[in-house]
Amino acid sequence: MHRLTAMLLVGGTGLSFCLLVGRNVQAATIHVPGDQPTIQTGIDAAVNGDMVLVAPGTYRENLVINGKAITLLSQSGPQSTIITRGNYDPIIRIYSAPTLGTTVWGFTITEATTGGVVVTGPNVVLRGNHFLRNSRSRGAAVFSDSPIIIDSNWFTQNVDHDGGGAIAFTGAAQITRNLIYDNFTDDDWGGMIYSENAAGCAIVNNTIVGNRKNEWGMGGCGIVLLYAGPGAAIKNNIVTSNHGPYGILVYNNNGVTCTYNDVWDNEVSDYYGVSPGPGSISADPKLADTAAGDFSLLVGSPCIDAGDPDPIYNDADGTRNDMGAFPAEWAPGVSSLSVGSPEDSLHLTDDHPLIAWVYFDAHSRPHTQSQVEVGTDDEWSVAEMWQPPTIAGNATSIHYAGAPLNDGATYFARVRVANDTLWGGWYVTRFRMNSVPTAPVPLFPSQRGIALAGRPYLVVMNADDPEGDALRYDFEVYTDSNLTTRVASVTGRVEGMGQTSWRTDSLTAENAAHWWRARASDGYEDGLWSQMWSFMVDAYNEPPAPVALYSPPDAAIILDPAPRFSWQAAVDPNPSPILAYTLIVAVDSGFVFKAEVSGLDSIDYVWPNPLVPGWKYWWKIMANDGRGGTSASPVWSFTVQGSCDCPCHGDPYCDGIVCDIRDVIKTVNVAFRAATPVQEPSCPLANTDVNCTGVTDIVDVVKVVNVAFRSGTPITEYCNPCAPSVGLRLVGFKAAHGSGADQ
Repeated sequence: MHRLTAMLLVGGTGLSFCLLVGRNVQAATIHVPGDQPTIQTGIDAAVNGDMVLVAPGTYRENLVINGKAITLLSQSGPQSTIITRGNYDPIIRIYSAPTLGTTVWGFTITEATTGGVVVTGPNVVLRGNHFLRNSRSRGAAVFSDSPIIIDSNWFTQNVDHDGGGAIAFTGAAQITRNLIYDNFTDDDWGGMIYSENAAGCAIVNNTIVGNRKNEWGMGGCGIVLLYAGPGAAIKNNIVTSNHGPYGILVYNNNGVTCTYNDVWDNEVSDYYGVSPGPGSISADPKLADTAAGDFSLLVGSPCIDAGDPDPIYNDADGTRNDMGAFPAEWAPGVSSLSVGSPEDSLHLTDDHPLIAWVYFDAHSRPHTQSQVEVGTDDEWSVAEMWQPPTIAGNATSIHYAGAPLNDGATYFARVRVANDTLWGGWYVTRFRMNSVPTAPVPLFPSQRGIALAGRPYLVVMNADDPEGDALRYDFEVYTDSNLTTRVASVTGRVEGMGQTSWRTDSLTAENAAHWWRARASDGYEDGLWSQMWSFMVDAYNEPPAPVALYSPPDAAIILDPAPRFSWQAAVDPNPSPILAYTLIVAVDSGFVFKAEVSGLDSIDYVWPNPLVPGWKYWWKIMANDGRGGTSASPVWSFTVQGSCDCPCHGDPYCDGIVCDIRDVIKTVNVAFRAATPVQEPSCPLANTDVNCTGVTDIVDVVKVVNVAFRSGTPITEYCNPCAPSVGLRLVGFKAAHGSGADQ
């Protein structure tokens, strides 16, 4: 009998396996992710003899080890180092070279759909791993076509469809000290350990309990060997309480021996095709608490000191072998150990956590002493963080008082206890200080931006959490930058994909500044607040105030026929308006005939075309905020000083000879050939527009011909351009200055 000296922390059981590696001192250690970012790149960089040492974390990868004699080892054991599938290939596929050895040690391998580990080639060792929730047609957790060592692993909740709910193999495999619990086989033959044509295999000191098989076929739910032998040995195992026809089934037995096993309480019968040999029993093994994951042997178990008496099978303390994967303990021990929260030791926030343990002694001897050590790794040549003096008496807790514990760092604690005569072995556990989430990054509303709704959405870029914990977010909105008046808030907002948003409560302070911030929480600690950003609420658009006019003054007489118009800048009650102006000039007070210049962003404008001397004009300014809000200024008027001077009117050629052939040609060219009439700045109409309609057309040509060659006279045919009717004046203004178009 012996005590296991290092812990494989699976399912909270506190049962464990020792991770001890003998290595060539010349070999290199490749750290993942320190030296290589992924496990596969670490494997690719390794050469024969190297170790790939993997830090705690969850790795979504499908690994291939091709013909290399390397050790793939977790730094902190399977509870904290998890490999799950990145695609539908096996999680680990090993092609081993015939003369080399490959070892995979200390991982949780989970969620495979085509097998946890698939091995081609000999000399592979799988040790100290936890195979959880894997599936495959044959060999859900492990399939090997060659001799293999499968030692000190846990197999739980795996499912196969063609034999081997946990393991399927061929050849001289050594399958030792594994726990196989709560797996399912959907095959007629079944079997948690399944093999065809296996010769020379050794299935020794395994605990196979609580597994299930489908309802079809005769098969077995524990160990199934088809056409096996010679030299195959089934020894020192506990096969109990499995829900399938047989505990151990051997079909077409060719020399399989079955000795020193406890096969009990399997559904139909304990054996088929093989008889229990010497040392075999069928009795309740008295496992401590299978529901809680404790498969150790209680005091009084018939399996204690009942294994093969050959000294080669002795337990580590030199006593006779105990059946099953877990030998019994007689020294005092620690049945559980917690640091900080017993429920979650991987997110500690207390810098001085309570270390607590439970003492037990199979013979009820008194608890007299305890020793506690805390280190940075599970190699205990020195306790780097804390090694207090031995604690006398029966105390079972102490507050940590060693070197400062760093956020995000993983530590190891171990405790051993003594009764009045004997020290027990060390009980080891791992704990991690929680890392505070980073601050989220504000995205919207932008800094000093505008919120066009009374209930705006606040959006942040998600924070990061080193442990990958699910984050929730708090948002706060204030009406002052000192954060004294909070007007809206929320806590526990579920994280979105990449970004997280929250629609605020109604913010009633229209056209007012608000300040907001957000933070993330991982459920253990609140992170830092984000930067504080501000925004203005502009849920309801109000038009700008009417502008005041400056120049030309109202009712003024101006000298310049191309005046400069100027006005006061508009005032908009909304935050950050985008104001534009429209200048409207008309020749009537009703603004029926008008010219417009829109899109002005300044507060003055020089009229581009000379206005007619002697005429009166009306003008106003429209202010527009870009969101549909407009306002109109008052209407002012002015008169351009001067008189109408049209010496060329009726003389289109402007040569002093009224209406000859050259006047006719000029009028025809203007009317039909896009020619330009003679320019007279003081005349309101073109000199070819003899009937004062505002356009030179066929009527003007006819009238010029009448005067030049017929009986018409200027008095009868031509109008007076300096005193046209109101309608003609308006048409002429539109022709000269446009209407409603940008200038």
